[in-house]
Amino acid sequence: MVGRSSIQRLTRSGVDAGLAGVDAQRVVLINSLALLGILITLFLLAVGVSTGGGTTLFVNNLVAIGVLGLVLWLHARRRYWGAAVTVSSVVIVATITPSILGEGGAGNGGFLIVNALLPFLIFPIRHGGTAATLSAISVISYALLTHYDASRFTYQEMMALNTTLLQSNYVGLVIVMLFIGLFMRRIALEADAGAEAERARAELLLHDVLPAAVADEMIAGGRASARRHGDASVLFANIENFASIAGGLTPVEQVKLLDGLYREYDELCQRRGVEKIKSFGDVYMVASGLGASTGEHAERLTAFALELIAVTQAFARERGRELPVRIGIHSGPVVAGVIGRTRFTYDLWGDTVNTAQRMEANGVPGRVQVSFVTYSKINHRYRCELRDVIEIKGKVPMQTYLVQDALARGVA
Repeated sequence: MVGRSSIQRLTRSGVDAGLAGVDAQRVVLINSLALLGILITLFLLAVGVSTGGGTTLFVNNLVAIGVLGLVLWLHARRRYWGAAVTVSSVVIVATITPSILGEGGAGNGGFLIVNALLPFLIFPIRHGGTAATLSAISVISYALLTHYDASRFTYQEMMALNTTLLQSNYVGLVIVMLFIGLFMRRIALEADAGAEAERARAELLLHDVLPAAVADEMIAGGRASARRHGDASVLFANIENFASIAGGLTPVEQVKLLDGLYREYDELCQRRGVEKIKSFGDVYMVASGLGASTGEHAERLTAFALELIAVTQAFARERGRELPVRIGIHSGPVVAGVIGRTRFTYDLWGDTVNTAQRMEANGVPGRVQVSFVTYSKINHRYRCELRDVIEIKGKVPMQTYLVQDALARGVA
């Protein structure tokens, strides 16, 4: 257990709170390759000694081990670029040096093939030039080393020359390739898991801001078509004279006040099963009947409106302020849809929306005003007070009603 924890500490050398995601994975990969390189080099060193390898080969392997240890030292001091350059460079130098000095066997360039790909894994995109340079050096070195081997040995000599050491090199190469493959698979799996978590969060966010059917359509196709709803109810709520009420507050305090109030409204929307459409300034817009209609959308929205007044009054008392809220409701056909591609907005259109806004604008603070259409849908459950016919801007005079309370068999 102690040995395993020590290895984990070494592989995570240089990884701290300021390093996360792919950058942290790169550091772990480089540290792991350095440790694996030390083990393989020790193995090759032992094979070289047992097969009578020359002094140059022995010294070369010892230097390689020391340089690989330097990689861990550099990471411990947060010198990430230097560590990445070192781990790639040591492969090049350790592979070609024995041949240059005349003690290398044939076929030792396999590590250079892997090293041609390695820089693109261990360097971030911003260091793409460095990665490309080291990769090119590896490719050129492999070509030159292969040509050099071909000029020194015949095919039969290359097959017979230092067979044990050559096989050991191949074993080490396979181990490195398998390690890199498994490590990259682990990174890919983690990336897939992260992408899936992000997708789930995005879907959850869409369901928070859009009706379920619209959110599902957006998730499936990336957009949602506009839909006509033949019968729905729309509510507007507005804090009367909010600018005067909040006149003594800073802009930040005004935003905090509205945010606290609208959070209460949002929770009430969820409890009452109605859809928040949007809020703009001190206006809050809600609708009912946009989903699978039960034919009781007007009653549901009226119950919501009465409770909204109570919530607003309680919120205002807690803060020692007056927040007189006017509410207006109208029922009828609407068109609902999502507009825009970025920062899209779900909204409603149609005369029903305009009339509902007029019901609010001509309403009474602390009361719920409804149109005759809405009244005809709720009068069997709510007592309503008849108002005089009022002039509605842009429309013919309309008969409206103020909701008083629920009848004994009203909606709970």
